[in-house]
Amino acid sequence: MIHSIRQYRRALLAVAATAALAVGLGAATRPVQAATPLWTTTKDIDGHDYPEPLDADTNLPAYVPFDQAMDTTGIAGTSSVLLKNATGNNVAVQLTHQTGQSGSIWSTAPLSLQQSFATKMHIYFGARADSADGMAFVLAGQRPTAVGNQGGSLGVWNVKSGNALSGALKKSFALAFDTYNNGHTEDTDVNVRVSTYVDNAGGQYVGWGFPDMAYQYKSRASQTLQFDTLNRADGGINKQTDGAAFPDQRGLGGYQIMTKDSGEKFTDGKWHAVSVNWTADASKDGGGTLTFSVAISQSHVFTKSLTWTAKDVTTIFGGTNLYWGFAGSTGKSFEEGVVAFETIPGLVDGGLNAAVTGASGAVHLGDRLKQTYTLTYNGAGSRQDWPLASTTGTAGLTATMRTGDHYGFAVGADDRVAVTLTAPDGTTKQVAGECVGPIQTVTDLYGNAYRIATQVTVANLPRFERQKGAGQRATLTAPLIATSLGAAETGVGAGAVVGGNARYSATVAVPAVVANPLSISGADFHFGTLTVAQIIKGFTGAPGTVGTAGAHTGIVPVFPSDAAATLTATMAPMAFPANTGYQPGGTRIAFTYNGRSVTLADDGQPVTLFAGATAAPPAAVTAATLAMAAYPRIQAGHYSTAITWTLAVTPIVP
Repeated sequence: MIHSIRQYRRALLAVAATAALAVGLGAATRPVQAATPLWTTTKDIDGHDYPEPLDADTNLPAYVPFDQAMDTTGIAGTSSVLLKNATGNNVAVQLTHQTGQSGSIWSTAPLSLQQSFATKMHIYFGARADSADGMAFVLAGQRPTAVGNQGGSLGVWNVKSGNALSGALKKSFALAFDTYNNGHTEDTDVNVRVSTYVDNAGGQYVGWGFPDMAYQYKSRASQTLQFDTLNRADGGINKQTDGAAFPDQRGLGGYQIMTKDSGEKFTDGKWHAVSVNWTADASKDGGGTLTFSVAISQSHVFTKSLTWTAKDVTTIFGGTNLYWGFAGSTGKSFEEGVVAFETIPGLVDGGLNAAVTGASGAVHLGDRLKQTYTLTYNGAGSRQDWPLASTTGTAGLTATMRTGDHYGFAVGADDRVAVTLTAPDGTTKQVAGECVGPIQTVTDLYGNAYRIATQVTVANLPRFERQKGAGQRATLTAPLIATSLGAAETGVGAGAVVGGNARYSATVAVPAVVANPLSISGADFHFGTLTVAQIIKGFTGAPGTVGTAGAHTGIVPVFPSDAAATLTATMAPMAFPANTGYQPGGTRIAFTYNGRSVTLADDGQPVTLFAGATAAPPAAVTAATLAMAAYPRIQAGHYSTAITWTLAVTPIVP
């Protein structure tokens, strides 16, 4: 007797659902104009050109002229030298350049701690073997009229200057970048020299504190700098209420050393980015959170946040209006002490955001989305138009656009990206995005070829004018294509918009790209046990069931919403021996699916269940029956066949 007949092969995909887009490189490319070779006419200590500070994400200049925002005037004894470009604009400042110097640069107008602000700078120390001593970013309650102490004081501290704090920068907070190994006698607890403390200390560190507070030093009699080893969230300033009876409570601020093992140091001949952000409390009473980030190396960015109440701010600065700037000094050794400013609060009050739109659900290979940049400008809060005609070689702004690793910007037949610009005046037009680097060709799931670029620039964008007031904005929208499978990404460098006097960058979150939803689960038929007598005589209408306990009970096709699908089923000939008189087509399974009767014969011929469908029909399969022709010479054994379910899709062309 035959124990059972069951269809065991249920599905076969006509198109591989996990196939990625094929990518090839094309020869077409439109290089963007390189940055000006000589960004400043000033030479370094050794008579060489300074390396230009460039943004690692876009390779565009990471600095802006600061003529009206920062200067060195009114500061007695300063060694600072302004670095100028070919048109005479100030693009950086050299604080020190020989032994025994102290230099600084300060904002021309104060910032209010009742309002949030952000700034980003790049610092450069050269690569001399015996560099000294460092520099500091400073916030102060009043604009200094003279430079601070030389040597290890960095122009802000009161190291080795007696016990009256006369040499310390008054009412201030300093974020220091110390490049010289002053030892335990000057940098208490930083342990950069004495091997019995930290053998792995590299001699350079980031430190922060309050220069004119007595608890910033080891004792009243000895002006040895001491940091708080606990790095408290308020900078440790409230430890002072414990009184002088607790000498172990001395030490304010905090520090981060650079270790020998890491090989990290400021004096590596490279630029190091420094970002400082102030987030004002909602009450606007002067309290808030100061967050600073320092790029110690390309792979190590150190970040710290300090939270101050309004009372703390009064204790530190004496008020909520602060000047900001940089100070630096040298002693018996010297170094380059150069600062370039990328964003300057108050000069241009603007911003840039980027977002990916157009994904109503999961994103699949070949899907088209949009990446939109929103550029804002507040004329009422700015001191300059953006850009100023005198600080740029073009009349407008330049945008550089980038996106996630699994996407690309769609390139047209003219080798450009069609970008939609909505200008500040509300008008909308198409502008050409120039491709940076080679244009790539990708092939999607359906065999369609597309061309993409991973970086695009758009030049001569409209300027923002201060006289037009607050609330100005412009948008740029570029077409995206999902090119490869990958997880969602956040904080992706999306590029920047650059003008002569301000530069804003943005990050973007991009959705995951998942395999196209192409799968098929075919029906699993069961007709119980057939006897030899049944097959010898033949039969019709033997009832069956679909599915098993815990399994599906129908046909479940899944395919993209932008595709037209066709489903076919093919039953292979039964594996009966040749001497049984078997003829293909004698075995038939009949059932009802999607409102119609379907019959599959074991003749290897495909039967279409649906064609051109844009949505999957109901899965239910009912009224399954089996019929079999008579085979008088059948013998007992196990015989089988297979049903192949084939789901094929084609894209819907708009």
